[in-house]
Amino acid sequence: MTGKLLVIDDDQTSRRLLKDIFEPEGFTVIEANDGRSGIEGEASQLPDVAFVDLHLPDMLGTEVLAELRTKRPHLPVVILTGHAEVKKAVRATQLGAFDYLTKPIDTEEVLVVGRRALETSALRAEVEQLRRKLAEDPPRQEAIEPTDPVTDRSLKEIADMAAREAERRAICRVLRSTLGNKSRAAKALKTDYKTLHIKMKLLGIVASDFNEASTGTQHRN
Repeated sequence: MTGKLLVIDDDQTSRRLLKDIFEPEGFTVIEANDGRSGIEGEASQLPDVAFVDLHLPDMLGTEVLAELRTKRPHLPVVILTGHAEVKKAVRATQLGAFDYLTKPIDTEEVLVVGRRALETSALRAEVEQLRRKLAEDPPRQEAIEPTDPVTDRSLKEIADMAAREAERRAICRVLRSTLGNKSRAAKALKTDYKTLHIKMKLLGIVASDFNEASTGTQHRN
């Protein structure tokens, strides 16, 4: 999977680490050492995912998040923070951040979050392409029932479905790598066991489908 990833962090070591992690995965990594240059880089480069440090020399990460969401509401923004500031990072997710990661950065964890964010970004891009196509080439009037017009609400439903599908794929991928271990999967997905259990139930995901016994049976078949 490839895409553009923007890293806004004044810590050169963190920027270099993310670059070393994601470039071998096929990502193009764009670096910025402060909020304003990061926002400008987003405008010119149009990344698929952004990683933003909570504290920057010129502005707060939440301020950067707000500006990025104003310009591109569907851009997944992952907040980077220290362990002592997890509450602020959680607040950032309530303000629209896609997720948050604590430093020091864990390679496996950041890859899972990055891939999940990219999948969400790609699915939302597909929805946006559909929106533009409908605007440029609307269906013939006779093909649409008067009581069933294409509305903004229906497109929002498509976007919601796309986001749910991206989340389902991410959970399945992590469960596959943990052989159905929900505790390990919850840790990799940066959530708690109860939340993961509820999401799996809502998305129709069964952990036993990914355990070692099931995997072995599938291989034998």
